[in-house]
Order: sequence, then structure tokens, then C-alpha cells
Amino acid sequence: MALARRPGRGSGSGSGSGMEYPVAVLREADRGVLQTDSQSVLLSTGSLTEHLAAHPEIGLSDYQKLQALIDRSEIYVGADDTRVILLAEDGVHYRGAVKVDQARRRVDLLTWFRTNETSANRDVRQAMRRLR
Repeated sequence: MALARRPGRGSGSGSGSGMEYPVAVLREADRGVLQTDSQSVLLSTGSLTEHLAAHPEIGLSDYQKLQALIDRSEIYVGADDTRVILLAEDGVHYRGAVKVDQARRRVDLLTWFRTNETSANRDVRQAMRRLR
């Protein structure tokens, strides 16, 4: 997928610095689950810098899987209404969080990291409500 850059608009998520890149395209069914009109999941350069510092185990190949993983992810919502996506690929588990803005027109990728089955069950599957 070619990345189209656009200036960051300061989404209020703490990650609106620098340029933004669409990292995934949401299917119509996923837009319905997330209750958004946005077709794109955006990642700002500020968030990417934070991700790389906090999770050096995540590399370019992990980001290249993002579209396919979102397409078949489990989607959960927590008490704070932040959407959490649990993803599994070839025995490697990923956890990502996206934020949908109040106008329901933006979806920002907040975090993306590897996790394990125990943490996925304890921190998400047992603690949050599944949407899909």
C-alpha cells in the first residue's frame, strides 16, 4: 500500500504532531462496528516515533501486516470507550488501540505492539466487551 502523506491536524489524542499516514482502509462492516464514517486508520509521525521508542520489537514487516490483521481482528471496547483490536498472525499476537473522534469522522492508531495469549485473555478478552 502506498502511503499518502498529509499534514497532521491535531486530533486531540496526543498524537497529532507531524504528518499523518493512512495505514489501513476500513471495510464497511468495520466502519459499522467502530461507528465511524472514516475509511482510513491514520498514524501520525508523532505516534510512530512514540511506538518505535516504546516497542522496538515492532518493525516495518509488522506494520506491513496491519491491513490484513485489522480485516480479521477481534474488536473490543473498554470502559473508556477506546477501541482495542486484538490481532494474531502466525502465532504472534498483536494488540493495537484505535481512537474514533467524537464527530465519528477520524480513526487514529494509538498503539501497536506484540503481546501474548495470557495477556490478551486477561487484559482484553476478560476485561472488555467484544464488538466483533
